[in-house]
Amino acid sequence: MRTAAVPSDEGASEDDESRSELDTLTAPSFPAETAERAQSGGEGWKYRNDLRSLHQWRVICIDIDRFRTNNRDLLKQKIRHGVPDCLRGFVWQKLAASRNLFNKHPEGLYQRLLREPEAVCEGDISRDISRTFPKHLLFRERSGLGSAQQAQPPRAASAGQFQRLLQAHMPRLHDHLRAENVDATMYASQWFMTVFTYNFPFEVMVRVWDIFLAEGIKIVFRVALATVTLQQDELFKESFEAILHRLKCSPTTLKAEALVQTALSIKIPIGVLRELESEYDDNRRQPT
Repeated sequence: MRTAAVPSDEGASEDDESRSELDTLTAPSFPAETAERAQSGGEGWKYRNDLRSLHQWRVICIDIDRFRTNNRDLLKQKIRHGVPDCLRGFVWQKLAASRNLFNKHPEGLYQRLLREPEAVCEGDISRDISRTFPKHLLFRERSGLGSAQQAQPPRAASAGQFQRLLQAHMPRLHDHLRAENVDATMYASQWFMTVFTYNFPFEVMVRVWDIFLAEGIKIVFRVALATVTLQQDELFKESFEAILHRLKCSPTTLKAEALVQTALSIKIPIGVLRELESEYDDNRRQPT
């Protein structure tokens, strides 16, 4: 599917610091010899497409706030196709507005916070990171950059809400899981609490977070449903233990593009999510 054309950066707000940073981030992705390969046959088309896409993203990054206001559909389309690896950190900071917070505080605050005494909960966090990302380079050392930068998870979405969505979208599978005494809390709670950072391939997780930071919580439910959808044929053949093992362990075999595209094909009106959240909160407030 072709994406819409990205406007040029003429007229974009001047941000020399951002331009300089973007030059640094994108330079290693396409060394000088790439230009020569882009002119040749064979894989030349791929390099030309990559160069074009990277240029489009560079234009977006120079003034991403303008795109969020005036070109929302285009920005959504680009993000759903995946943010380039070399620009993902920059884009995430823009989408989360974390740079605004950084600019409000004096330079060196982050380094000073790193030097503060270890918090009581830091041991638990470190152990959890080692379980979640046992092979990722950023988390191999206790004081690694990734450990220091890992964000707090958002408010946990309800596995109960997911159970209701599963019933609405996949009633036969929902009934099969119930017949096998498999409840969504047994496998989906961890998906929601960590927004798929646990036991999902890293390339899957970052694609989900691209959309999560841009569009909000709805993608979390859609990906959860997609995870089940892509495995429903096997799930129908299995019983309790095999089902739980599949849903807890098989996400490691899922492919990012297939999962994201399946998730985006699942329609969940935002009003339905609000109703389910309200219903869930009402049930929690009821005396037992």
